[in-house]
Amino acid sequence: MQADESCGYLNSALTIFVVGASGDLAKKKTYPSLFDLFCHSFLPEKTAICGYARSKKTDDEFRDHIAPYLKGGDEDEKHAFLDKCTYCSGKYDSEDDVREAFVGIQQWEESTGLRYVNRLFYFAIPPSVFVPIGTSLKNAVIGPSEKGNADDASGRIGWNRLIIEKPFGKDSDSFEKLSQDMGTLYSENHLYRIDHYLGELSDK
Repeated sequence: MQADESCGYLNSALTIFVVGASGDLAKKKTYPSLFDLFCHSFLPEKTAICGYARSKKTDDEFRDHIAPYLKGGDEDEKHAFLDKCTYCSGKYDSEDDVREAFVGIQQWEESTGLRYVNRLFYFAIPPSVFVPIGTSLKNAVIGPSEKGNADDASGRIGWNRLIIEKPFGKDSDSFEKLSQDMGTLYSENHLYRIDHYLGELSDK
């Protein structure tokens, strides 16, 4: 299956910010899935994928970290995909670290020459740090409107979306608490939840 002209988003630029990029979920599931989308032309030509986690790694070390898990495609496609991948380290509860990580991203977004730049924030992290990183991103990058801000330095217009792939709490009480805390930061229109453990249990 290949993307076609019905995928209107392909005409925009896309920034994908993978939180928890050095962990097992990201290297075994998130990045291989993004690679598959890339191989089937479901990512815009102008796509940047920035990994963010607490572990210290250079871009090259991070690429070496995820490369063995990229299956399918040929070597040229793998190299082209890895060229789109960068890495920044920082604390999840630090607005300054997140803001610094986005300096290079914003420079890349401006260099695309496109006014429409969408941002996808992918949480591959434990539930205990959903709110800290959600708060840091909200205050340092996304802003109060949750929409692309046409008044920022680059004149960027585009959507912001958060995908959370982890168990969303361990029971109904913790689920409600997490939902309430994240709900104070983001509206439901901007949150997408994937509980892969629930999916595994359903399969069994």
